[in-house]
Amino acid sequence: MRRHASDGIRTKPRRPAAKKHGTNKETQMAQYMCGPCGWIYDEELGDPEHGIAPGTKFEDIPDDWKCPECGVGKEDFYLLDFVI
Repeated sequence: MRRHASDGIRTKPRRPAAKKHGTNKETQMAQYMCGPCGWIYDEELGDPEHGIAPGTKFEDIPDDWKCPECGVGKEDFYLLDFVI
């Protein structure tokens, strides 16, 4: 019977690392990409040139807001899905 140095030692099971999807780890701010042109709305930065203050959540942007690059509406943006 083979024995390992770890036999008899109980350890806590490892939890998988938390995944962050489309968010900045430190601020929990998401990023959304415009489908047609690729412009990125970063909640941390906002869009001050167009009246959207830094820290504004995407869902809190007025429904009539348009992509500053190509002019499409919010419905053409999607949450960036990446793992940090």
